[in-house]
Amino acid sequence: MTNKAKGKLRQDLMEAVRAQRELQPSLEKCWQEEAVPGADLEEIRSRLVAEYEREKERLDTIIVRIVGLLEPRAGDVPLEIFDVWVQTYRSQGFGAVKYAESKADMIAMEAANATGGKVATRVEKVYSEKGSGGPMEEPISFKVLAHVKDESDIVLIGLKPHWPLREAVRQCWSRGVNPRVYNPGLPHGYEESEGLDFFGRDLRAESEA
Repeated sequence: MTNKAKGKLRQDLMEAVRAQRELQPSLEKCWQEEAVPGADLEEIRSRLVAEYEREKERLDTIIVRIVGLLEPRAGDVPLEIFDVWVQTYRSQGFGAVKYAESKADMIAMEAANATGGKVATRVEKVYSEKGSGGPMEEPISFKVLAHVKDESDIVLIGLKPHWPLREAVRQCWSRGVNPRVYNPGLPHGYEESEGLDFFGRDLRAESEA
């Protein structure tokens, strides 16, 4: 595929992603405009939902097709993949920083793996505006960055296949964090059923070795 063709696909991808992000706000706007007194609300609701679902399916098809044709490119521009806030894990008390940093580390590692190791990722500590980053100072978040060409590469990284649940759970325990903090719906006994221990070891792989 020529560079020109790839460039056109990247443009189409970004347009489809932007359109997808606007679907819900557009649906709500149409509802507010049409759901006036005396209107057939059930007819309006059914029509708008059907239009929403058709357009979402169309955009999903475009995005899936393009993702199968393009790969994220390594570059010199550090763009943000995600920002993990410490405040999100305040329920863990003094462990909030550890849980936020571990989450950011896993996002960075998962993103790098999704590119076959071709794109470098890193985690950057973020302090308050008054902060200096001193040894006793707590960061307010951990920003995950990827060194790519442009925003389309970040979108592709997010759409590429990532870890299955089993690997995500193993990665958590290998870092000493409880995966149920990130995924409260994880059933009790999952680790045992999947051949994992609480130190991040893959017992199935060890027994086959």
